Amino acid sequence: MKFILAAALLLTTACLSFLAKERQAFDENETLLGIDLNQNGVRDDVESLIKADQTLSATGKAILMAGAKAYQMALKSTTTQTASDSDNDKASNLMMSFISCLSLHYKDDRRLALSKLKTLHLNTEKRVNAYLAYNQSRNGTIQNASTKTPEQCQAFSDT
Repeated sequence: MKFILAAALLLTTACLSFLAKERQAFDENETLLGIDLNQNGVRDDVESLIKADQTLSATGKAILMAGAKAYQMALKSTTTQTASDSDNDKASNLMMSFISCLSLHYKDDRRLALSKLKTLHLNTEKRVNAYLAYNQSRNGTIQNASTKTPEQCQAFSDT
């Protein structure tokens, strides 16, 4: 029993250390939306790390890019003066499509992939608070679950 607890503690420490190192590579400037020079809806630091990950397939990268875009849209939908319910709905729809494809593509590792993307994307207090505001704005709304096919998930790489 002591061995199992020690192994679990070691694994948890290693995971936290890994996440801390990865977070340092990310944009932690004071702006909410960060830097997106190519204006594709994904922060440049997030995009570069996804594209540089040699362990990901093209579809896996496309799915994570869609997720990063969904998080960015969620932040933007609750903070800009021009944001509307439609912007919030678009963010939510993309988030649902992302989750569906993530579950289909990553199967057993989907929770780790989601947790890693969320941790790295929501890496400042301002970003976390904006995401919490987005979640609060969705409270009481009804949305159909998105069920995507492998072909539809592959199509993320075509957009």
